[in-house]
Amino acid sequence: MPVLIACGRCSRWHNNFVHKHHYGLSFIDNGACSKLLGQSQNGSALIKVVSNTGISSRRQLSAELKKLEKLVSLPYAPDMIFDHTSRGVVGERSLDENLYAHIAKEYGSRVVIATAPIMVAFQKDKGIDIKELLEIIEHMAVCGVRFMLFHPTTNREIWAIASRDRIKPSTSWTGTLLYNDMLINNRTSNIVAEYFDDILKILKKYNVTCDIGTTFRPARIKEASVYKGYKQD
Repeated sequence: MPVLIACGRCSRWHNNFVHKHHYGLSFIDNGACSKLLGQSQNGSALIKVVSNTGISSRRQLSAELKKLEKLVSLPYAPDMIFDHTSRGVVGERSLDENLYAHIAKEYGSRVVIATAPIMVAFQKDKGIDIKELLEIIEHMAVCGVRFMLFHPTTNREIWAIASRDRIKPSTSWTGTLLYNDMLINNRTSNIVAEYFDDILKILKKYNVTCDIGTTFRPARIKEASVYKGYKQD
């Protein structure tokens, strides 16, 4: 489901009427191009809404696509749909059978499609193969994915500090998968950081936005207010 953000006072936005939802949500009624509105210091401002999706079983694919069809038809439909389906569901199937491929084919003209390639590339016992990872990234781009998440900040030094000082070292699932890959394949560096230039070449070729994720973002107020050496360059 999309995150709905309550908005403040709104009147009109250019030539479009602004409607107030009974939950406090305001949106521009502009037919297929309706958008959410929020408050800024200078008045109303557009809000970008992301809807997270994903399946934990192949049997859920049809039902999930039906939910997404309903979602994108709403007047306050999300600007982006983020597929979080993992390798455990994808298995060894053709990449064209993946949820993101279905989403891009059905709704790519209406919303931005986003993915985390590491979640598809990581295998429990083998970790990540760089050749396969690059193939997955390019396949996603060819399908129409226009936003991809990567965590180049994962490294052994910061993980050791986080393991010592925190209840849970990382609040990032993708960042954790990258660390597990380092352990499985005895890597001294994060595979994303090591091959970042190759990844960026593919993203640039297909005009895909690269989202830099933070592996060690704080999970509690204490972790956010006390510096313990978690510098992520």
